Amino acid sequence: MRIFLFLFLSFWAVVSAEAQQVASYFVSMPAALLPQIDTNRRKDMLDYYRESQQSVVSNLFGGESSLLSLSDDYLAVSLSSKSTMQIKLLPLRGGETQLIAVVNTVCAPACDSRIDFYDTDWQPLKRETYFPVPDDADFLSEYFKNEEPVLEAVRKIDISLMQYCFSAENTTLRVYSTFEDYMPEEISGTIKPFVKKWIEYVWDGRRFSKRKLL
Repeated sequence: MRIFLFLFLSFWAVVSAEAQQVASYFVSMPAALLPQIDTNRRKDMLDYYRESQQSVVSNLFGGESSLLSLSDDYLAVSLSSKSTMQIKLLPLRGGETQLIAVVNTVCAPACDSRIDFYDTDWQPLKRETYFPVPDDADFLSEYFKNEEPVLEAVRKIDISLMQYCFSAENTTLRVYSTFEDYMPEEISGTIKPFVKKWIEYVWDGRRFSKRKLL
């Protein structure tokens, strides 16, 4: 019985350690990358979330921040009423090490995101090594890519705004074009029929590659 209890507790200790992995990086994140929330407030947010309480804290900018989602490799936090942050742990091929991907999104009102990559010591890595940043043409359906009238319509997107969303369940990344949220409807309506709702990227252990979706 004692051996069984020991093995049971050991198993859950391992599971718990894995589940807290992304949380530990959230706590250790340098203040330069997350100035709104100091270390103690980050710990409070995690404690509130684990206790199924409302994980809202006052941040250092005079507003409120809250923890939205937490799993073993994914964390999402609302930094303010207009900004969010996602932290995703990405396994490197071989499984011995991992990367930290951070997505910051600001919505005012159209959402726009930036993705950055770090090693586990929070040293910055080159974005282009791991992610091919898309442009508006990447959202064109394959059926229309060589049609000049369609290309002309897409050129009306004068500001490239995109929202990045990690999956909490796996390592895929979806990128949404948010041109509809800032362009007049009479213009965005002429573009919408020719573009995809999102582009999906798949992590292969080294970098993200675009998954073909029509």
